[in-house]
Amino acid sequence: MLLTDPGLGRRIQLQQGLVWLAAAQGDPCAALLRGLDTDPREYWRRLAERPLDRSATGAWVTARHAVASRAAAEPALCERPLLDGFGPSAADGTPQDRVPADGGDDPVIDVEQAWHRALAAVPAATGGDGGWDVVAVARAAAVEALALAWGLDADGRLELSAAVELTGGLLDASCYPQNLADTRRIARGVTALRALPAVGGSEERLLLAAVGVRMATDLVVNTLVRYPEAMPRQDLEALWARLRAEPGGAARAVAETLRWAGPVQLRTLVAQAPCELAGQRIEPGEEVVILLGAANRDAEAFTDPDRYDPDRFAAAAPDRSDPVEAARAARVLLPGAPSTRVLSFAAASAREGLSRLAVLCPRPDGTGAPERRAAAPVSRSLLSFAARTPLS
Repeated sequence: MLLTDPGLGRRIQLQQGLVWLAAAQGDPCAALLRGLDTDPREYWRRLAERPLDRSATGAWVTARHAVASRAAAEPALCERPLLDGFGPSAADGTPQDRVPADGGDDPVIDVEQAWHRALAAVPAATGGDGGWDVVAVARAAAVEALALAWGLDADGRLELSAAVELTGGLLDASCYPQNLADTRRIARGVTALRALPAVGGSEERLLLAAVGVRMATDLVVNTLVRYPEAMPRQDLEALWARLRAEPGGAARAVAETLRWAGPVQLRTLVAQAPCELAGQRIEPGEEVVILLGAANRDAEAFTDPDRYDPDRFAAAAPDRSDPVEAARAARVLLPGAPSTRVLSFAAASAREGLSRLAVLCPRPDGTGAPERRAAAPVSRSLLSFAARTPLS
């Protein structure tokens, strides 16, 4: 992708137009990619009628847990690179003295201290009127956790926060072309992140900032503002009361959110060699789209799949405090593009945040309808959710 190409906007419009045309002609996968509908369950139902369907968009699509599991384990099917076209890579000239090492020597990310600081800043940010934005607070906590781990000063924190804000649509751009302005915005954010000495040429750190913060934020929000359908009020209040009495239960709540309304709803694999899936031959270069949201609601894999039930993980992993490990033990299909560390960071931040919010906030009531991100078929994320109940 050449962001300076004068024809880029036209190509984006053409790609979007093809998806919209397919959706208008009744293709359920295209309708999901278009991202207009707040409730995708009817499309999931239609796509689950067959083990593997060929979309008018050209991709193979599955909504079934068993087929999705086989696709994820197929060596010939590889993840589409998330960062393709968005800024230079380390190989394109990142100074080596600014490239932090990936792996085990990276510092521990302190989500506890980060949430303490983020929540302490809420009264000052709101002027003491009691109102606060759940999305903004969860995002600030995730950014602060990275800033602490990477030793950023005040200016570095501001630069990190601004760059993360620019990359908010990166996950969705991997499956559906964003408009020209947003595409350039994402590219500026990726470039700004690479320019941070603490990130440099580390792909893992770049993903922690560009993807991990988004996922951490959405895991908190999706536990409080269920998507696509709202949890009955009495059930939400019961969950909140449990978290207040037993903050450790937040791990199971996050694990269930990973299944019920995960921060990544679509996963795209590209065939590197011929393979077979659900009786269909997949040719090199063809795409297989896994509908994680649908597969994790498959009645053949989960009992009463449309019910939000953190207790389902008590039997699968009674002693696990890691939401990712608990979800994996219960056969929840998880995102594959971000590394395991990125997902673990997001889940740990969400677990800590829910534990603290349950103690500080009597109940997570909002002041109105949440504001949703447009053209977001992968993240299905919120831009804001204003809470009217003050933090105590």
